Amino acid sequence: ASSIKLCQIFLLSFLVVEQLNGGSKRKTCSTMVCPVISITSCTDFAGQLIESNSSSNDQVKALSRLTGGGSGRYWVSGSWGPNCAAALVRRGQISAVVLVPCRDELEGFACQYHPAHVCGALSGDVQYIINTTALFQLLDSDSPPPGTVALVGGAQQPASKHLCMGDWIQAPWNCEVMSGGCEHRCDPNTKTCTCPEAHGLQPNGFSCEDPCTAEGKECVDVSGGYRCVCAHGFAEDDGVCVNVSICLSCEHNCSKVAGVYRCKCMEGFTVDPENPTKCKPCEIQEGGCEHECAEDPSDSPVCFCPPGQTVSPANRVSCEAPAPGDPCAALRCQQTCYTDADGSARCGCEHGLTLAGDGTSCADVDECADARHCPGENVRCVNTRHGFECACEAGYKKAGVQCVDVDECVSAPCEHICTNAPGGFTCACYDGYRPDAEELNKCVLFCGAEECPAVCDPNDPLLCYCPEGYVVEERDKGICSHSTECVGKSQSS
Repeated sequence: ASSIKLCQIFLLSFLVVEQLNGGSKRKTCSTMVCPVISITSCTDFAGQLIESNSSSNDQVKALSRLTGGGSGRYWVSGSWGPNCAAALVRRGQISAVVLVPCRDELEGFACQYHPAHVCGALSGDVQYIINTTALFQLLDSDSPPPGTVALVGGAQQPASKHLCMGDWIQAPWNCEVMSGGCEHRCDPNTKTCTCPEAHGLQPNGFSCEDPCTAEGKECVDVSGGYRCVCAHGFAEDDGVCVNVSICLSCEHNCSKVAGVYRCKCMEGFTVDPENPTKCKPCEIQEGGCEHECAEDPSDSPVCFCPPGQTVSPANRVSCEAPAPGDPCAALRCQQTCYTDADGSARCGCEHGLTLAGDGTSCADVDECADARHCPGENVRCVNTRHGFECACEAGYKKAGVQCVDVDECVSAPCEHICTNAPGGFTCACYDGYRPDAEELNKCVLFCGAEECPAVCDPNDPLLCYCPEGYVVEERDKGICSHSTECVGKSQSS
């Protein structure tokens, strides 16, 4: 065992993989066990929980490295009545081994495997991936644990697939184990992989060929065979499937430019640079207006001039002195002036503003006064000049057209237990602790009985801590007893 290096294995539920090149086929673990973190029980593939006592310090310390700087609680070996031992990890460091109710759901299990049960790394371009049985992810390891699946030759078109069961087994393997590694179906009689009709088996023996491989095409089953059609968001153009998905969202028009479909705006509007499906008026050089450009109540661009001038009726963009007898001259409108069919004049304001009581100036409209503008749960209306915006309430974030709760617990704001709640979160403490009166997100030891278990350093079982007002029993270092003579945190070493 002394000649074996440390195997670093990290198992999680996220579907992320680490690609290794030129790996050695030698198993590498520094001790007689290989430490692993799993989200399932350690009994899968002959694993065991890491011991939390001093005789397995190497495994407990390895837990800090395996968590990759994250925070969480992981089951380790040990129990006390209805409570079981768990390693408390904060930002990659073990802060304590604590007792929590055995029925709780933690972030994972700190497991260990015997070196005889792990596999050596495969050579070449290898990608170790999650599998649906063990539910793990492998990061930076040359000692994959049992249950690991490896793709050799690239993930897109792998040359072979392998399963670690002490040694590597190449697909197709036993059909009863993960369907033999087959992409579609495993035939138990022939012990080979099969594919749907019209889909041929690839040379690697486990994946199927797609007859409709051209961009934008998909295969659909029809009576007696199959047919290649354009996928959603694509349309047939000169015999090929062209991406037209943007046209489904264009506010105005859609046109093909240099073979690519793009949104096109009507005259007086430009494509919004932040959203190429929307059109904005007056974006370029005030829409060509001599003074200012704005949106009229019908959302169309309109020019207006400073008080004392009027928009030229000839070109509708330049400003000029009002002609003799012009009914708009006397009004001195702040923005624009409209002449009705009967020859009378009235002032007008751009979209988002309303005519003030004096009949000439413009005032902002509080669109948020109308609750219909921002419907939906956890949405609030924010009034802006010329309009309004719909935003999410505090503690929520945008997800498409909805506002969904932000899981603040992801950033580990609580020392012990974080419970996400709509629009916020709450902190709680494990059994034997209570919230710190000065920092409610932190916890201090608490007993509330004559005796309670001590919290001991995972690296030194003789270094134990008791709640305030309790001392470590001399007869049993793992017990704290109430003391009326002692105030403060006690420890024994």
